[in-house]
This record gives sequence, C-alpha cells and structure tokens, in this order.
Amino acid sequence: MDKSRIYNWLIKHSTVIVTLGAIAAMASLIWPSTNYEEKSATSITQNNNSAQNTPSLVAKDNAKIEVGHIGDAHHHYGLGVDDAMKLAEKLAAEKGEEDARIIQSLQETIQALTRQNASQYDIQQALDMLAQGNTEKAEEIFEGAAAEAKRMGKEANVKEAEALRHLGSLAFLHDTQKAFNAYQRSTELDPDSQEGWNQLGHLYRRIGELENAENAYMTLLKLARTDQVGQAVAYGNLGLVYRTRGDLDQAAEYFEKSLAINRELGRKEGMASDYGNLGLVYYTRGDLDQAVGYWEKSLALFTEIGAKPQMAQVQSLLDNAQSEHSE
Repeated sequence: MDKSRIYNWLIKHSTVIVTLGAIAAMASLIWPSTNYEEKSATSITQNNNSAQNTPSLVAKDNAKIEVGHIGDAHHHYGLGVDDAMKLAEKLAAEKGEEDARIIQSLQETIQALTRQNASQYDIQQALDMLAQGNTEKAEEIFEGAAAEAKRMGKEANVKEAEALRHLGSLAFLHDTQKAFNAYQRSTELDPDSQEGWNQLGHLYRRIGELENAENAYMTLLKLARTDQVGQAVAYGNLGLVYRTRGDLDQAAEYFEKSLAINRELGRKEGMASDYGNLGLVYYTRGDLDQAVGYWEKSLALFTEIGAKPQMAQVQSLLDNAQSEHSE
C-alpha cells in the first residue's frame, strides 16, 4: 500500500477513534482494583518538583480523565450519578468531545463539586454555568479547595491532589497548560495515584513528549502491580506511545498484553478498545483485511454494550476501509 495514502488517511481521520475506553462509576477511589472500567485509549494518531521544569506546551487542545474520592450515589442539588452524567455529556458535547473517559471524569468531577462547602462556594451557580458550557466557576471552586487543603499542611496533600485532579479534569477540555500544571502537581502531592500518572501521561502524549509519557505510563504500571485493570490500562496507553513513534511491533505487543488481561477479566469495553487499536496497527502496516477483522470485533463489542459514540467511530473506520477497498 502506498505509504503516502496511509499517512493522508491517518491525518484525515485523526479524530475518529480517540480514547474509546470508559470508566464505570464507583464508590471509592477512581483506581481501585474492583469496580471501574478502563481509561486506556484508542486514538487514530494520537516533574517534576519545580515550575521551571515544566515544558513549554505547544499543542492542540484536545482532551482527558479524572479523580479521587467518590461518595454515595446521591448528592446535593438533586444530582445523582445519572443526572451528573447527563450534565457531563452535555458539557463535553458543547466542547466537541466524545471521549468516554473524559465524560466519565467530568461526571465524577461534577459529583465532587456538589460535595464542596456550600457556605463557602456558590455551588448552584457553578452547576448552572456548567450547564451553559462554562467551566470557570467550577474551576475556581476546585482551585479554592486545593488552596484550602494546601494551607492545612502536609497531612492534607492527598486532599489537595484530589482537588487538583478535578481541576485538571475540567481544564483538560480547553487549557492544556492549566491541566498539565494541575496533574503534575497532583502526582507530586500524591505519587501513589494511578489516575494522576495516567492523566499526566495523556497530557505528555498530547504535546508530543513521548518519553515523558512513556515514563508516566510505566509508573502507572508499577503502581498497578496487583491491579489487573490498571495493568491493562497502562499497557494500552504504552501501545499508543509506541504506535505514535512508528514502532508498530512494540505497539502491537502492548495492545495484545492489554487485550489478554481484558479477556481474562471479561472487560468488553477494554477488549473493544484493544481490537480497535490493533486494527489501526494493521492498517498502518498495509494489511487492510486484518485491520477490518479487528475493527469488526471492536464494533461488535461496542454494539453489545451500547457504546454509541464508539460504535460510530469504529463504523466510520470500517466505512472508509470499505470505500478504499473498492477503489
């Protein structure tokens, strides 16, 4: 297959499959080894301790995922899990985001917003602004929560890190630098947070800092040594790094490792993402038939679980592949 055609096709469809993973709601931390779905991504393209070490961010502002402590299913202001998800979906849609990981993170951030101190912050105003697509007030509240925790001293590091991850979740939609600063600081305060390292890896990958992205995902992998879901997430994201580098053999190896774990756990959404990524690897290699085979498996699984945005993304790949095959 003509390499220039492959390149042009990849550029044309560079937003087709962006992070097809999803995160299920849970009662405790975002990264326990029990009740959550993956944050690994399918994407068609796709410090340290001082501010002076922060890289210059020159990148497209795409997007992210989240958080820390999740409370009960019902919250203040009448916002339960379903209502928070509807608001998250609306906000993401207004920002042009279809990434299920980002939407899930926003849901958790919105729920966390309703648990902030109502005597100190105007929560209802922040929710009303979010419904209009404006994240400014919500970001201000989490900035305040982080500052308040910081004043409490070292013992409040984890609480501050959680607030920063929520801030990063919102900023991920529109401000790479702000999101990067929030997640970077969160990993300094709470270095054992898998979510913090995972999101920092996504941001490094967004700005093209692939070595730093790989290091972040490797840190995630180490932290997930007893957590198979976390391992699958780390392997999937490492596959994205190597695919971006053009090392398709290594990328395929990582995607296969992720797929093996997801199969063992019966995680259909994770499997669907891995099949989608493997299809992209084989397409880039010029093996259209193998790519289509993987995409068909991906589509079948996404259809089975009713993941409509991902179904549309994979169907688009298949339609374009069919069109190309008929040329």
